[in-house]
Amino acid sequence: MLAVISVILIAGALLTTRSDPSAHTVGLYLWPAAVGALAFVGWWATASHLPLWVRHPAPGVFAFFPILAASTARACGVLLRGRTTRVLAVVAASALVVGIGTGSALHAVTSTTAERWETLAAQRAAVEPLAAWVDENDAAWLSAQPWGAAVSAIVLSGAHVGLFDAPAMDGIPRLTGAECTTEVLADSGRYRICAAE
Repeated sequence: MLAVISVILIAGALLTTRSDPSAHTVGLYLWPAAVGALAFVGWWATASHLPLWVRHPAPGVFAFFPILAASTARACGVLLRGRTTRVLAVVAASALVVGIGTGSALHAVTSTTAERWETLAAQRAAVEPLAAWVDENDAAWLSAQPWGAAVSAIVLSGAHVGLFDAPAMDGIPRLTGAECTTEVLADSGRYRICAAE
């Protein structure tokens, strides 16, 4: 919703100032940022099979969204100067402030009051039986399934980490928090090592 409001503001400001040379200068920054943001969001949405660290949204957010935010702020200023567009600018800017403020407040409340999913001490305790299995079996590698949650458990077990669907991990046991579809080699309750498929 905030993105739609921003697009409406930017489009309105560009239409209002289309004969102004500053609109051309703004467009030189705005259009590449808009295309880049759309391309990044499109790629990010289709890359869900990749590990999160590969498709983390931060590069796209830091590269393109500050330019779009500055264009939105400029658009509010341009539309506030017009007699007929002033009401639109005030309503849209108010909606943006309320939306951003609400999102920020909810994020702050959630991050300070929500119970943490798993502490490092709890994770170490959960990995102890798996680390013993890794030592007993001289397992140099374990494949992580899924990539994000299982990686730190494998590192704590003392084995090297590989992505479960990588060709190099064929025949390598998998560490997972889910149920095994093959023989369970080691189980700690929270994590388990499954035989290779």
